[in-house]
Amino acid sequence: MCAFICFSLRRGIPHDIQGLNCWGSACVVLVISSLLFAARPSIGVLYSSYTANITVGTGIVMLYASIRQFCGLRPYRAVYAGLPLILAGSLIWPTFVTDDYQTRIVIVSSMNAGLFVAAALAIWRDKRKYFAEHFTAAVFFATGLVSAARCLAAIVSPATAHPLTDASSIQHIYLATFAFSLVALSLGFLLMVTKRLQVRLENAASHDGLTGIATRSAFEERATMELTRSMRTGRKSSLLMIDLDNFKSINDLHGHHGGDTVLKEFVRRTSTILRGHDLFGRYGGEEFVILLPDTDHDTALQVAARICNAVQEPGVGDSPRFTASIGVTTGMPLAADIYRFLDEADKALYRAKASGKNRVASHCEISC
Repeated sequence: MCAFICFSLRRGIPHDIQGLNCWGSACVVLVISSLLFAARPSIGVLYSSYTANITVGTGIVMLYASIRQFCGLRPYRAVYAGLPLILAGSLIWPTFVTDDYQTRIVIVSSMNAGLFVAAALAIWRDKRKYFAEHFTAAVFFATGLVSAARCLAAIVSPATAHPLTDASSIQHIYLATFAFSLVALSLGFLLMVTKRLQVRLENAASHDGLTGIATRSAFEERATMELTRSMRTGRKSSLLMIDLDNFKSINDLHGHHGGDTVLKEFVRRTSTILRGHDLFGRYGGEEFVILLPDTDHDTALQVAARICNAVQEPGVGDSPRFTASIGVTTGMPLAADIYRFLDEADKALYRAKASGKNRVASHCEISC
């Protein structure tokens, strides 16, 4: 069922969210290993022990590979291929020559423990962690500890047990934990994938697809929250409304690709001037807005002048040259009225455009 869900989700998940196919395949491999173990009384040791142990080891290697794919880590293809081969080679003697159950436990459990812990660490090191990541990493780590305990118990206990007669406590704990963990891990991985998709969709809804800055609605929402905070602290904020001059001519002369290049270059240059907590959004077409929290009018005018100077510098390569006009307003709107603030900045922008473009105009020149 987990494999079916993974393969079904893969068709609707963006391709840069990796690991679903590999995880689904790992589930299939682990089901095969379970069937081989379950048929132990009726099939030979070649399949019920040797092939089954190699299969379960391969499945866990695939789980680890899935986690590395999901976290965007470099794949260890040699390790993925080499571990099952090493496992197959190391199980030949204790399976077919000495029938040493304890040695087989040590070999298989030690490898499984290492892979489970390695997967937990890969998730833990990922910077994008939510509840699903913490849950899955914890299950990986706990399962690794149980496998390590089983390995240690096999080392210190007498070599008299047999797979069909092993009734030790650690064996019961291992079997119960392993069965639960595989389901819990699949659930956790699916939660990780869906959370990553949710974050992606939320980001797409709040960020402009071309420039990567806030959309109009996202900017207005965040700006309203910031102005509400400013009202509580009693500190003024400034708003910049920016329009790229003669943008239609740039599109006509260089095509839409050239226009897109100008928009992205403007955002790149402007972003280097702004502070980390300033709000930058695309208001529509070639029009942009910037909220400068806790910023007086003189400082806002200086920032606007720096933006004007930065954008008119020669571009890199074939990037078209362009200029910008900026309207500036400063204040503390009552009830955090972002729309009145925007209207003031828009009026100042209109004056900048009317007086020759490529310049800064202030709303305070006529109202303050």
